[in-house]
Amino acid sequence: MGFDRNSLCALSSIDLNQDSEFLQEFAKKMNCPLCFYSKDELNSVSGVSTSVAVLSATGAKGVAEPAAILGATTAMGSGKLIVRKQSWKSVTVAVAEKRIQFK
Repeated sequence: MGFDRNSLCALSSIDLNQDSEFLQEFAKKMNCPLCFYSKDELNSVSGVSTSVAVLSATGAKGVAEPAAILGATTAMGSGKLIVRKQSWKSVTVAVAEKRIQFK
């Protein structure tokens, strides 16, 4: 599934990654805000994939999917997960759709 890079509205992760130079540089390159969430915020999201390894390392049951959902949440409602977590080498991503209102 492909996405237009202009449709990307935010990058999200766990607050433990706030000092990640890779994330900072990628967000700047993509011209997107970078949002971070605590393990408690991530754990509050239901219906996401869980990982024993992630839970052991971070205290969060998952990062990519709940962070994507939280990053796409607006006053209109929760973000909708449209691509479940996918991993490559040292990065895992998920994609959530943000609800917007057209005038």
